[in-house]
Amino acid sequence: MENRAPTQTAMNAFINKQNFPPDSPWPALLHCLCSQQFNENLSHRQRAEIADLLAEALLAESFSERRLQEFFTQKEEILNSHYVAELQAALEETAGLFTQLKNISSRRVGDIVKLEKTTLNTVKSGKNPSLMVAELRKAFREVIKIMEKDRERLAELSNTDQLTGMANRRFFDGYLEQTITTAASRQEELLLLMIDIDDFKKFNDQYGHLVGDEVLKIAAKIIMDSVAESNRLRGKNSTCSRYGGEEFGIIMPESTEEECLELAESLRKRIAHYPIIIRNAQGDILQKDIHITVSAGFCALHPLWLQEENPASRFIGATDKALYTAKKRGRNMVCQCKPYLDHNKQITLAIL
Repeated sequence: MENRAPTQTAMNAFINKQNFPPDSPWPALLHCLCSQQFNENLSHRQRAEIADLLAEALLAESFSERRLQEFFTQKEEILNSHYVAELQAALEETAGLFTQLKNISSRRVGDIVKLEKTTLNTVKSGKNPSLMVAELRKAFREVIKIMEKDRERLAELSNTDQLTGMANRRFFDGYLEQTITTAASRQEELLLLMIDIDDFKKFNDQYGHLVGDEVLKIAAKIIMDSVAESNRLRGKNSTCSRYGGEEFGIIMPESTEEECLELAESLRKRIAHYPIIIRNAQGDILQKDIHITVSAGFCALHPLWLQEENPASRFIGATDKALYTAKKRGRNMVCQCKPYLDHNKQITLAIL
Protein backbone atom coordinates (compact mmCIF):
# COMPACT_ATOMS: atom_id res chain seq x y z
CA MET A 1 0.00 0.00 0.00
CA GLU A 2 1.33 3.45 -0.83
CA ASN A 3 1.86 6.20 1.75
CA ARG A 4 1.53 3.95 4.78
CA ALA A 5 0.42 5.85 7.86
CA PRO A 6 2.52 5.95 11.04
CA THR A 7 3.05 3.04 13.43
CA GLN A 8 1.77 3.10 17.02
CA THR A 9 5.19 4.29 18.25
CA ALA A 10 5.16 7.24 15.89
CA MET A 11 1.55 7.84 16.83
CA ASN A 12 2.41 8.12 20.54
CA ALA A 13 5.08 10.68 19.71
CA PHE A 14 2.64 12.70 17.62
CA ILE A 15 -0.06 12.65 20.33
CA ASN A 16 2.42 13.73 23.02
CA LYS A 17 3.56 16.57 20.78
CA GLN A 18 -0.04 17.81 20.34
CA ASN A 19 -0.52 17.92 24.11
CA PHE A 20 -4.22 16.90 23.97
CA PRO A 21 -6.31 17.49 27.14
CA PRO A 22 -6.64 14.36 29.38
CA ASP A 23 -10.31 13.86 28.46
CA SER A 24 -9.85 14.42 24.70
CA PRO A 25 -11.18 11.56 22.51
CA TRP A 26 -8.74 12.43 19.72
CA PRO A 27 -5.90 10.13 20.94
CA ALA A 28 -8.31 7.18 21.04
CA LEU A 29 -9.49 7.88 17.50
CA LEU A 30 -5.94 8.21 16.17
CA HIS A 31 -4.82 4.99 17.89
CA CYS A 32 -7.92 3.22 16.53
CA LEU A 33 -7.20 4.35 12.98
CA CYS A 34 -3.55 3.40 13.37
CA SER A 35 -4.39 -0.16 14.44
CA GLN A 36 -7.18 -0.63 11.87
CA GLN A 37 -4.81 0.00 8.95
CA PHE A 38 -3.17 -3.36 9.80
CA ASN A 39 -6.42 -5.25 10.50
CA GLU A 40 -6.27 -8.37 8.32
CA ASN A 41 -10.03 -8.84 8.67
CA LEU A 42 -10.51 -5.75 6.50
CA SER A 43 -10.03 -5.73 2.75
CA HIS A 44 -6.93 -4.11 1.30
CA ARG A 45 -9.06 -1.27 0.03
CA GLN A 46 -10.55 -0.66 3.48
CA ARG A 47 -7.11 -0.70 5.13
CA ALA A 48 -5.78 1.71 2.53
CA GLU A 49 -8.74 4.05 3.02
CA ILE A 50 -8.23 3.91 6.80
CA ALA A 51 -4.53 4.76 6.30
CA ASP A 52 -5.52 7.68 4.08
CA LEU A 53 -8.01 8.89 6.68
CA LEU A 54 -5.37 8.69 9.39
CA ALA A 55 -2.92 10.64 7.24
CA GLU A 56 -5.62 13.26 6.69
CA ALA A 57 -6.27 13.44 10.44
CA LEU A 58 -2.58 13.93 11.19
CA LEU A 59 -2.51 16.87 8.79
CA ALA A 60 -5.66 18.44 10.23
CA GLU A 61 -5.36 22.10 11.04
CA SER A 62 -7.97 21.82 13.75
CA PHE A 63 -8.70 19.08 16.30
CA SER A 64 -12.14 20.42 17.06
CA GLU A 65 -15.25 18.49 18.13
CA ARG A 66 -16.79 18.97 14.69
CA ARG A 67 -13.75 17.55 12.90
CA LEU A 68 -13.69 14.66 15.36
CA GLN A 69 -17.26 13.71 14.47
CA GLU A 70 -16.45 13.95 10.77
CA PHE A 71 -13.53 11.55 11.14
CA PHE A 72 -15.59 9.15 13.28
CA THR A 73 -18.32 9.17 10.62
CA GLN A 74 -15.83 8.53 7.81
CA LYS A 75 -14.22 5.71 9.80
CA GLU A 76 -17.57 3.98 10.31
CA GLU A 77 -18.46 4.39 6.64
CA ILE A 78 -15.20 2.70 5.63
CA LEU A 79 -15.62 -0.16 8.10
CA ASN A 80 -19.26 -0.73 7.18
CA SER A 81 -19.06 -0.03 3.44
CA HIS A 82 -18.53 -3.69 2.53
CA TYR A 83 -21.53 -4.87 4.53
CA VAL A 84 -23.77 -2.01 3.39
CA ALA A 85 -22.97 -2.69 -0.27
CA GLU A 86 -23.61 -6.43 0.11
CA LEU A 87 -26.84 -5.84 2.01
CA GLN A 88 -28.09 -3.37 -0.59
CA ALA A 89 -27.26 -5.77 -3.41
CA ALA A 90 -28.96 -8.64 -1.58
CA LEU A 91 -32.10 -6.57 -0.98
CA GLU A 92 -32.28 -5.48 -4.64
CA GLU A 93 -31.77 -9.06 -5.77
CA THR A 94 -34.37 -10.41 -3.37
CA ALA A 95 -36.89 -7.80 -4.46
CA GLY A 96 -36.37 -8.71 -8.10
CA LEU A 97 -36.71 -12.43 -7.42
CA PHE A 98 -39.81 -11.88 -5.32
CA THR A 99 -41.45 -9.94 -8.15
CA GLN A 100 -40.62 -12.67 -10.63
CA LEU A 101 -41.85 -15.39 -8.26
CA LYS A 102 -45.07 -13.46 -7.65
CA ASN A 103 -45.66 -13.13 -11.40
CA ILE A 104 -44.96 -16.82 -11.98
CA SER A 105 -47.22 -17.85 -9.11
CA SER A 106 -50.07 -15.74 -10.48
CA ARG A 107 -49.72 -17.36 -13.89
CA ARG A 108 -49.56 -20.86 -12.43
CA VAL A 109 -52.77 -20.39 -10.47
CA GLY A 110 -54.56 -20.20 -13.81
CA ASP A 111 -52.75 -23.33 -15.02
CA ILE A 112 -53.80 -25.26 -11.92
CA VAL A 113 -57.42 -24.15 -12.32
CA LYS A 114 -57.28 -25.23 -15.97
CA LEU A 115 -55.87 -28.62 -14.95
CA GLU A 116 -58.64 -29.04 -12.40
CA LYS A 117 -61.30 -28.34 -15.05
CA THR A 118 -59.64 -30.70 -17.51
CA THR A 119 -59.59 -33.46 -14.89
CA LEU A 120 -63.27 -33.02 -14.00
CA ASN A 121 -64.35 -32.87 -17.66
CA THR A 122 -62.33 -35.97 -18.50
CA VAL A 123 -63.77 -37.95 -15.59
CA LYS A 124 -67.33 -36.88 -16.48
CA SER A 125 -66.89 -37.68 -20.18
CA GLY A 126 -67.60 -41.36 -19.73
CA LYS A 127 -64.77 -42.29 -22.11
CA ASN A 128 -62.86 -45.53 -22.03
CA PRO A 129 -60.76 -45.54 -18.79
CA SER A 130 -57.51 -46.03 -20.72
CA LEU A 131 -58.30 -42.95 -22.86
CA MET A 132 -59.13 -40.90 -19.77
CA VAL A 133 -55.84 -41.92 -18.14
CA ALA A 134 -53.93 -40.94 -21.31
CA GLU A 135 -55.63 -37.51 -21.44
CA LEU A 136 -54.96 -36.87 -17.76
CA ARG A 137 -51.32 -37.90 -18.09
CA LYS A 138 -50.93 -35.51 -21.02
CA ALA A 139 -52.54 -32.64 -19.07
CA PHE A 140 -50.29 -33.26 -16.05
CA ARG A 141 -47.17 -33.54 -18.23
CA GLU A 142 -47.93 -30.13 -19.77
CA VAL A 143 -48.24 -28.50 -16.33
CA ILE A 144 -45.07 -30.23 -15.09
CA LYS A 145 -43.18 -29.07 -18.20
CA ILE A 146 -44.28 -25.47 -17.59
CA MET A 147 -43.23 -25.67 -13.93
CA GLU A 148 -39.83 -27.08 -14.89
CA LYS A 149 -39.33 -24.07 -17.17
CA ASP A 150 -40.30 -21.82 -14.26
CA ARG A 151 -37.72 -23.55 -12.08
CA GLU A 152 -35.04 -23.04 -14.73
CA ARG A 153 -36.06 -19.42 -15.11
CA LEU A 154 -35.86 -18.82 -11.35
CA ALA A 155 -32.46 -20.52 -11.22
CA GLU A 156 -31.29 -18.21 -14.01
CA LEU A 157 -32.72 -15.15 -12.26
CA SER A 158 -31.03 -16.07 -9.00
CA ASN A 159 -27.66 -15.80 -10.78
CA THR A 160 -28.47 -12.64 -12.76
CA ASP A 161 -28.04 -9.02 -11.71
CA GLN A 162 -31.47 -7.44 -12.14
CA LEU A 163 -30.17 -4.00 -13.18
CA THR A 164 -27.50 -4.86 -15.75
CA GLY A 165 -28.54 -8.32 -16.91
CA MET A 166 -25.06 -9.74 -16.38
CA ALA A 167 -24.16 -12.48 -13.88
CA ASN A 168 -24.36 -11.40 -10.24
CA ARG A 169 -22.15 -11.75 -7.17
CA ARG A 170 -23.69 -15.13 -6.25
CA PHE A 171 -22.67 -16.54 -9.62
CA PHE A 172 -19.24 -14.90 -9.39
CA ASP A 173 -18.44 -16.48 -6.03
CA GLY A 174 -19.58 -19.93 -7.10
CA TYR A 175 -17.88 -19.83 -10.50
CA LEU A 176 -14.61 -18.55 -9.04
CA GLU A 177 -14.51 -21.45 -6.55
CA GLN A 178 -15.24 -23.85 -9.41
CA THR A 179 -12.59 -22.45 -11.75
CA ILE A 180 -9.96 -22.40 -8.98
CA THR A 181 -10.59 -26.11 -8.37
CA THR A 182 -10.46 -26.85 -12.10
CA ALA A 183 -7.30 -24.80 -12.65
CA ALA A 184 -5.60 -26.55 -9.73
CA SER A 185 -6.49 -30.04 -10.95
CA ARG A 186 -5.36 -29.29 -14.52
CA GLN A 187 -2.43 -27.07 -13.50
CA GLU A 188 -3.73 -24.30 -15.74
CA GLU A 189 -3.43 -20.53 -15.54
CA LEU A 190 -6.32 -18.59 -14.03
CA LEU A 191 -6.58 -14.78 -14.18
CA LEU A 192 -8.93 -12.47 -12.32
CA LEU A 193 -9.66 -8.95 -13.59
CA MET A 194 -11.56 -6.40 -11.49
CA ILE A 195 -12.91 -3.15 -12.96
CA ASP A 196 -14.34 -0.20 -11.04
CA ILE A 197 -15.97 3.00 -12.35
CA ASP A 198 -13.96 6.02 -11.20
CA ASP A 199 -15.59 8.61 -8.92
CA PHE A 200 -18.99 6.99 -9.33
CA LYS A 201 -20.34 8.48 -6.10
CA LYS A 202 -19.55 11.98 -7.36
CA PHE A 203 -21.20 11.10 -10.68
CA ASN A 204 -24.36 9.97 -8.86
CA ASP A 205 -24.36 13.10 -6.72
CA GLN A 206 -24.07 15.30 -9.81
CA TYR A 207 -26.48 13.57 -12.20
CA GLY A 208 -28.70 11.46 -9.92
CA HIS A 209 -29.06 7.74 -9.28
CA LEU A 210 -31.32 7.11 -12.28
CA VAL A 211 -28.61 8.36 -14.63
CA GLY A 212 -26.08 6.43 -12.56
CA ASP A 213 -28.08 3.24 -13.13
CA GLU A 214 -28.02 3.88 -16.88
CA VAL A 215 -24.26 4.32 -16.74
CA LEU A 216 -23.93 0.98 -14.92
CA LYS A 217 -25.97 -0.63 -17.71
CA ILE A 218 -23.73 0.97 -20.35
CA ALA A 219 -20.53 -0.18 -18.64
CA ALA A 220 -21.96 -3.68 -18.15
CA LYS A 221 -22.97 -3.89 -21.83
CA ILE A 222 -19.51 -2.85 -23.00
CA ILE A 223 -17.90 -5.39 -20.68
CA MET A 224 -20.23 -8.22 -21.72
CA ASP A 225 -19.77 -7.48 -25.43
CA SER A 226 -15.99 -7.20 -25.09
CA VAL A 227 -15.66 -10.43 -23.12
CA ALA A 228 -17.88 -12.26 -25.62
CA GLU A 229 -15.78 -10.90 -28.50
CA SER A 230 -12.55 -11.92 -26.76
CA ASN A 231 -13.92 -15.41 -26.15
CA ARG A 232 -14.81 -15.80 -29.83
CA LEU A 233 -11.41 -14.62 -31.06
CA ARG A 234 -9.35 -16.62 -28.58
CA GLY A 235 -11.56 -19.64 -28.00
CA LYS A 236 -11.71 -18.88 -24.26
CA ASN A 237 -14.43 -19.19 -21.63
CA SER A 238 -14.04 -15.97 -19.64
CA THR A 239 -17.08 -14.87 -17.63
CA CYS A 240 -18.02 -11.41 -16.39
CA SER A 241 -20.15 -10.50 -13.39
CA ARG A 242 -21.32 -7.46 -11.51
CA TYR A 243 -19.27 -7.87 -8.33
CA GLY A 244 -21.16 -5.17 -6.45
CA GLY A 245 -21.98 -1.48 -6.75
CA GLU A 246 -19.92 -0.05 -9.61
CA GLU A 247 -17.39 -2.90 -9.60
CA PHE A 248 -17.22 -5.75 -12.10
CA GLY A 249 -15.25 -8.99 -12.09
CA ILE A 250 -13.99 -11.05 -15.04
CA ILE A 251 -12.82 -14.62 -14.40
CA MET A 252 -10.44 -15.78 -17.14
CA PRO A 253 -9.59 -19.52 -17.17
CA GLU A 254 -6.76 -20.79 -19.37
CA SER A 255 -5.62 -17.24 -20.10
CA THR A 256 -2.26 -15.50 -19.98
CA GLU A 257 -1.29 -12.25 -18.27
CA GLU A 258 -0.79 -10.67 -21.70
CA GLU A 259 -4.35 -11.61 -22.76
CA CYS A 260 -5.77 -10.25 -19.51
CA LEU A 261 -3.87 -6.96 -19.86
CA GLU A 262 -5.02 -6.63 -23.47
CA LEU A 263 -8.67 -7.13 -22.49
CA ALA A 264 -8.35 -4.73 -19.56
CA GLU A 265 -6.83 -1.97 -21.70
CA SER A 266 -9.43 -2.52 -24.42
CA LEU A 267 -12.25 -2.17 -21.88
CA ARG A 268 -10.68 0.89 -20.30
CA LYS A 269 -10.43 2.65 -23.67
CA ARG A 270 -13.90 1.63 -24.88
CA ILE A 271 -15.58 2.87 -21.73
CA ALA A 272 -13.58 6.11 -21.64
CA HIS A 273 -14.52 6.95 -25.24
CA TYR A 274 -18.21 6.10 -24.91
CA PRO A 275 -20.28 9.33 -25.15
CA ILE A 276 -23.03 9.39 -22.53
CA ILE A 277 -26.17 11.38 -23.35
CA ILE A 278 -28.66 12.50 -20.70
CA ARG A 279 -32.26 12.97 -21.81
CA ASN A 280 -35.42 14.08 -20.02
CA ALA A 281 -38.68 12.12 -19.86
CA GLN A 282 -39.70 13.52 -23.26
CA GLY A 283 -36.47 12.35 -24.89
CA ASP A 284 -34.94 15.80 -25.24
CA ILE A 285 -31.16 15.95 -24.82
CA LEU A 286 -30.20 17.72 -21.61
CA GLN A 287 -26.50 17.01 -21.74
CA LYS A 288 -24.24 15.08 -24.10
CA ASP A 289 -20.69 13.88 -24.54
CA ILE A 290 -20.32 13.01 -20.86
CA HIS A 291 -17.55 10.51 -20.26
CA ILE A 292 -16.62 8.18 -17.44
CA THR A 293 -13.42 6.26 -16.80
CA VAL A 294 -12.61 3.01 -15.07
CA SER A 295 -9.66 1.66 -13.16
CA ALA A 296 -8.70 -2.00 -13.36
CA GLY A 297 -6.51 -4.50 -11.55
CA PHE A 298 -5.65 -8.07 -12.41
CA CYS A 299 -3.75 -10.98 -10.94
CA ALA A 300 -2.88 -14.58 -11.74
CA LEU A 301 -3.73 -17.34 -9.27
CA HIS A 302 -0.63 -18.31 -7.28
CA PRO A 303 -0.21 -22.10 -6.71
CA LEU A 304 0.62 -21.64 -3.01
CA TRP A 305 -2.77 -20.04 -2.38
CA LEU A 306 -4.32 -23.42 -3.17
CA GLN A 307 -2.86 -24.73 0.08
CA GLU A 308 -4.78 -22.15 2.11
CA GLU A 309 -8.27 -22.53 3.56
CA ASN A 310 -9.79 -19.85 1.34
CA PRO A 311 -7.73 -19.34 -1.85
CA ALA A 312 -10.56 -17.37 -3.49
CA SER A 313 -10.36 -14.71 -0.78
CA ARG A 314 -6.61 -14.30 -1.25
CA PHE A 315 -7.05 -14.20 -5.01
CA ILE A 316 -9.71 -11.48 -4.81
CA GLY A 317 -7.70 -9.54 -2.22
CA ALA A 318 -4.59 -9.47 -4.40
CA THR A 319 -6.59 -8.38 -7.45
CA ASP A 320 -8.36 -5.71 -5.41
CA LYS A 321 -4.98 -4.41 -4.26
CA ALA A 322 -3.98 -3.89 -7.90
CA LEU A 323 -7.29 -2.14 -8.57
CA TYR A 324 -6.95 0.17 -5.59
CA THR A 325 -3.38 1.01 -6.60
CA ALA A 326 -4.67 2.04 -10.02
CA LYS A 327 -7.05 4.40 -8.21
CA LYS A 328 -4.25 5.80 -6.06
CA ARG A 329 -1.97 6.35 -9.03
CA GLY A 330 -4.49 8.57 -10.79
CA ARG A 331 -7.38 6.39 -12.03
CA ASN A 332 -8.20 5.47 -15.63
CA MET A 333 -5.41 2.90 -15.71
CA VAL A 334 -4.66 -0.80 -15.31
CA CYS A 335 -2.36 -2.27 -12.67
CA GLN A 336 -1.18 -5.84 -12.18
CA CYS A 337 -0.57 -7.61 -8.89
CA LYS A 338 2.41 -9.94 -9.23
CA PRO A 339 2.70 -12.49 -6.35
CA TYR A 340 6.23 -13.77 -5.69
CA LEU A 341 8.13 -15.62 -2.96
CA ASP A 342 10.37 -13.41 -0.83
CA HIS A 343 13.56 -14.55 0.94
CA ASN A 344 11.43 -15.96 3.79
CA LYS A 345 9.46 -18.01 1.25
CA GLN A 346 6.36 -15.94 1.97
CA ILE A 347 4.09 -14.69 -0.80
CA THR A 348 4.65 -10.96 -1.37
CA LEU A 349 2.53 -8.84 -3.68
CA ALA A 350 4.25 -6.49 -6.10
CA ILE A 351 2.16 -3.98 -8.06
CA LEU A 352 3.18 -3.32 -11.66
